[in-house]
Amino acid sequence: AHQDKGEAPAVHHLARFARGPGRCARAPAMVLSIEQLTRMAQTTTPIHAHTPLSRYLNSASKARDEGYNRYEQGDFEGAYVLLLRFVTLVVTDLRRHPDWVTPKTAQQRHQHQLFKDQALSAFGIIEDAKEQLTAVAATDELVQRAKVEREEQRALESAKQREA
Repeated sequence: AHQDKGEAPAVHHLARFARGPGRCARAPAMVLSIEQLTRMAQTTTPIHAHTPLSRYLNSASKARDEGYNRYEQGDFEGAYVLLLRFVTLVVTDLRRHPDWVTPKTAQQRHQHQLFKDQALSAFGIIEDAKEQLTAVAATDELVQRAKVEREEQRALESAKQREA
């Protein structure tokens, strides 16, 4: 389970951070590759010093919470994308915000450490989701290969029948 959300999230232009590929657990179908999902997770969110850090943290929390929800629902693609966004924001992007670099209070330092710890925990879920997706992709490949072989076999049998 994930940590308490803290303050109520503000509506902000960064709410798009919480959006994922929009998939839920679904019937077997071809999964997206890890590379495709990683590209989907990449954002170019500008970090502005004049924007309150709390807005970025709210966006990160939304992505984290939705990522965990998707994981619990078996939507490993959505979990991978959202949790990777969360981790990227916390580990990489927020380093460009002055209030993240130099917290003003002990409470802010504690909150930043909490987010860093949550990002570290999210890595484990990301890796598990990646393993699940890799297994599904391997199964999909086997199913597709078997389908092609069946079609080729039918074509050969049909050609033999026409010759006879």
